[in-house]
Amino acid sequence: MKNNSIMKKINLLILSFVAVLIAACGDEDVMVGPNNLPANAVSYINEHRSDQSISLVIQDLDNDEPYCYEVELNNGEELYFDCAGNFLFALMDKDESISSETDDIILPASQIPDSVVSFINNEYPGLNICFVEMEDDNDEAYKYEVVLANGTEVYFDVNWNHLFTVLDNDYVCS
Repeated sequence: MKNNSIMKKINLLILSFVAVLIAACGDEDVMVGPNNLPANAVSYINEHRSDQSISLVIQDLDNDEPYCYEVELNNGEELYFDCAGNFLFALMDKDESISSETDDIILPASQIPDSVVSFINNEYPGLNICFVEMEDDNDEAYKYEVVLANGTEVYFDVNWNHLFTVLDNDYVCS
């Protein structure tokens, strides 16, 4: 009888340990539907990424990330929003990247300064901005890369001063 009581206590102790271990290691990121996104995030996607569809939405419930929502679009781009649905940043999936081989931050064209938009319009009339990439690892002489519809890459420093321009025929956006 005494052995049975000891075995029950050991089993209870093991179960308690496993429960604590699972709780400690658990990641509170859950997949949710697009209808769970805050209105601000939906508005942002409709305004800035209307040509893309949402593939996946992940909500961070335990606040262990600097964002609350990760939205993956059908082109591989990942958009990150705070809990109120305010846009924070975007990344391109390395495997499907229209940017580079690192996960540099993709900025919407609406977030570049008006002076840079004017510069692009004056120097490259008729060419739309495909995307704007911000270097996040400081391993380049430039901070921002603006890619235009014909593959032209216009590079700027941290203060948005024009540095140089390169024509990249390997990439042309539509």
